[in-house]
Amino acid sequence: MFVRGIASSMVCGLFFAACVALSPGPATARGLSAAQKQAATENQSARRKYANEPYVFERHFLAVRFENDGTGTRELSARVRIQTDAGAQQFRQLVFSFVSPNEEMSVRSATIHTASGSTIDVRSQPNATKVGPSSVTQKFPAYSDLKELRVALPNLKAGDTLDYEVVTRIIQPFAPEEFWFSYDFPHDSIIPDDRLEITLPQGRAFSI
Repeated sequence: MFVRGIASSMVCGLFFAACVALSPGPATARGLSAAQKQAATENQSARRKYANEPYVFERHFLAVRFENDGTGTRELSARVRIQTDAGAQQFRQLVFSFVSPNEEMSVRSATIHTASGSTIDVRSQPNATKVGPSSVTQKFPAYSDLKELRVALPNLKAGDTLDYEVVTRIIQPFAPEEFWFSYDFPHDSIIPDDRLEITLPQGRAFSI
């Protein structure tokens, strides 16, 4: 999907979603609405269906917002259930890309909910986050503006659940008063609840 802003008069807002409602865990039937009961049932069904997967994204939500001057934000919120040691190994390091100096990126939160019931604030760990050149620049020096934010998760284990939120801000528009965005929904992971929300300025036309 590709979205581009056009300078003319039109009010717009986009919401794209492909989702299955997931509840945080089993709940008793007493006092639940029909929707809550259905969500709890679907949650248990999804857990059984994907029990042999190394990991499952319980939530993957990307909210994109653009302003008329070309600045904007991308907010990624995700919850991953780690089910095997192989899954834990895959998430021992999170890597996110951004373009400097036009963009800046930060980790709003990163929490490990352990199988034993304790929580680990990843950001409080020594050297948990690091910003450096993208690995792409080793072969293609012309892409030196491409940077990577890396988040280390050495304590992640099978049975844990990882919550994280990452924010990217466009602080210098790539083109004054213009914006564009492309996105491919992930196809290499199990994501029952995958959402994309795009908010555009009022009075601004767009093309897809």
